[in-house]
Amino acid sequence: MERRKGKTPLLTLFILFILNSSRTHKFSYYASSGTFTTEHTSSLLHEKMVSTLSDGFTLPRSRLPPNVKSKVSVVRNLKSFDFSGAYLGSEKVPDLAFLVTNDKGLPEVRFVVEVGFSETYNSLMVNAKLWLEGTETVSLVLLAKLEETPTYKCPIKDLSDEEFAELAFPDLAEIRNEPFTISSPSGPAIYKDLVWMGKISGFLEPWKIDPLTKSATPGSRIVSHSLRNVRYSSLPI
Repeated sequence: MERRKGKTPLLTLFILFILNSSRTHKFSYYASSGTFTTEHTSSLLHEKMVSTLSDGFTLPRSRLPPNVKSKVSVVRNLKSFDFSGAYLGSEKVPDLAFLVTNDKGLPEVRFVVEVGFSETYNSLMVNAKLWLEGTETVSLVLLAKLEETPTYKCPIKDLSDEEFAELAFPDLAEIRNEPFTISSPSGPAIYKDLVWMGKISGFLEPWKIDPLTKSATPGSRIVSHSLRNVRYSSLPI
């Protein structure tokens, strides 16, 4: 598709409207490269991570002076078109967005959280650059990357019909959480001696604009091997 500098083709906007009406996928458009990306409906693990991060910022917000707290809000699934420069015409929906009311009484996106599980780290980096380099208001982007070790592979994919029959799986509707064994808080999950999910770990990585290069730059990672020892006070907010 040909892209005109400084404009988003009407056909592109129409396609975005149709695609984002889908109940099973979430779509984004990056004008700087003229590309679409698609994400499947968020997994339970992804949503729990977003919820955990949201809860982590709720307490600090509650302690703000009333006149300041009233100007700060945390929202989810906020569709944003307000990008400029090479990113003009882009569209993105962050996992979490922190809005601050400016002196004119208008809400501005100041801080964004992007969570990735199936989404690659490179894709998350593209998101960070979009928010920091493509807007005048966002000053911090927090990337939260979840990783599975080893990467998921269907454990029954290579079984013969005879081997599969010997496992005597119950009907899908009859399978509950109880038969699965988890050796640690982060996995892996095992059922009938087969690994259905690897060990889950993750990290948080803050991104800011470098004052000299004016480019989006990552900060130091906060690594969590159990997803239980993340200290929010360590974040450079």
